[in-house]
Amino acid sequence: MKNSAKIALVILTCSAVFLFLFSVGKKFLSAIGLLDNQGDNDKKELDKKILSDVDDEIKNCSDDLSFSPSVYPQYVSKIVLALDNIAIDDQDSVRDVFHQMKNRRDVLELVKTFGVQASKHSIVSQGFAGGIALWISTGNTFMNDLTGDVNKILSDNKISYTF
Repeated sequence: MKNSAKIALVILTCSAVFLFLFSVGKKFLSAIGLLDNQGDNDKKELDKKILSDVDDEIKNCSDDLSFSPSVYPQYVSKIVLALDNIAIDDQDSVRDVFHQMKNRRDVLELVKTFGVQASKHSIVSQGFAGGIALWISTGNTFMNDLTGDVNKILSDNKISYTF
């Protein structure tokens, strides 16, 4: 076996062991009460409240949808795929989705359709779940403020909605 193959095998094995221990350790600490999940419950309640508020806003919004209702799940998928991977950070895809929004109703529909999404691929954020605002905030870095970029796009499009 070549040295590079051995190194790759060692890295892969160590990664698998780390993920397993992280997952088991988190469950164990929660079970014995050393890991406080109250923050997770608070986030879930906040997400429920936001979605309830969005439903109320949609009922009172005079704008029409700019797209067929079947388009919004595609936008949601695009955002999740762009942000749910530690190795690939595709913030341009997220910006592109918000460039497509034409009015407040479109953004509200996107927020409603997004709902609460759980991370499926990210190693670091295993167990991560949240609404669209939280997902967008995961794209913020020292060099880039994705939340600010999205809010600017909405403002430039004369849409009164901020994350």
